Amino acid sequence: MSKLTKNLISLGVMAMVICLPLISSAQLNTYNVGYIPDVGLGTDTDVEATAQRIINLVLGFLGFVALVIIIIAGFKWMTSGGNDEKIGSAKKMMGAGVVGLIIVLFAYVITAFVFNAMATATNTEFEVGEQ
Repeated sequence: MSKLTKNLISLGVMAMVICLPLISSAQLNTYNVGYIPDVGLGTDTDVEATAQRIINLVLGFLGFVALVIIIIAGFKWMTSGGNDEKIGSAKKMMGAGVVGLIIVLFAYVITAFVFNAMATATNTEFEVGEQ
């Protein structure tokens, strides 16, 4: 078994040990069969609010993915052992993650601008980020 595999297994075990209190406290709440938590979608009849919430949900997920890519690239860089080929691969991956994060941030700014402009044009009280 390679050193990287051993490190990943030990990292997974440590994550499970750290999360064990969260796992054990998951049984405190009792829900009926078929319970679906409320995520804020479908509660309003306002189409703009629903669209904005869906877009924010998707952009949040994409931002999380970009952040995970950056973290994985940093891990690859730190475990490269001075190998120039692995360092170059990690740099490319980190650059792609940063570019993805910038794109997601600009997409959020553009959607916020569009929704605020629509709210101003239609004289509504809707504000971006409002629940």
